[in-house]
Amino acid sequence: RKAPYNINMANVRTSNNFHCVEVLHLAFYQAWEGGAMLEQIEKTIYKVAIYIRLSKEDVDRGYDESESIKNQRTLLTEYVQKLGLKYKLIDTYIDQGFTGTNFNRPDFQRMVRDIENGKINMVVTKDLSRLGRDYIETGEYIEKWFPENNVRYVSVTDGIDTFEASNG
Repeated sequence: RKAPYNINMANVRTSNNFHCVEVLHLAFYQAWEGGAMLEQIEKTIYKVAIYIRLSKEDVDRGYDESESIKNQRTLLTEYVQKLGLKYKLIDTYIDQGFTGTNFNRPDFQRMVRDIENGKINMVVTKDLSRLGRDYIETGEYIEKWFPENNVRYVSVTDGIDTFEASNG
C-alpha cells in the first residue's frame, strides 16, 4: 500500500500544536505502511454482542418469558446505543428456557464461535447471572477466556466492566 501522503519531518517546529499534528501524521503513515492502521481501527471499534438468557426455572416461577426477554433486549440495546460510535451492535444471542448452571446453550455456543471468528469483541448482559450461575465456570470466562480472546465483558446492572481499572 502507498500512504496517501508523505511526511517531511523537517517541517516539525517547536510549536506544540504543529508538532502534534506532524507526529500524528507520522504515526498514521507508519501504521499505514505496515498495514496496521486497519487492525488498530478494528481493535478500537467494539463489536458488541448482547447476550440474553431466561432459564426454565425463571419460567417455572411465573416470569413471563416473552416480557423478560423483551425487557432485557430493550435495556441492553439502549445501553449499547448510549455508548457512542465506537460501539456497534453486531448480534443478539438469546437462550430461552436454559439453565445457567452450565454453558451448553445453543446461542451461547454460537456467540463463542463468533468471538473465535473475530465477529465479536465485547459481550453485554443485564447481570452476571444471565451469563451463568456456575460461578466457577462463569469466572473462567470472565477472568480467563474473555481476556485471552480480547473480549470486553460488561454486566450492566452489576456495574462490571472488565476493561475498567476499578474492576480489578
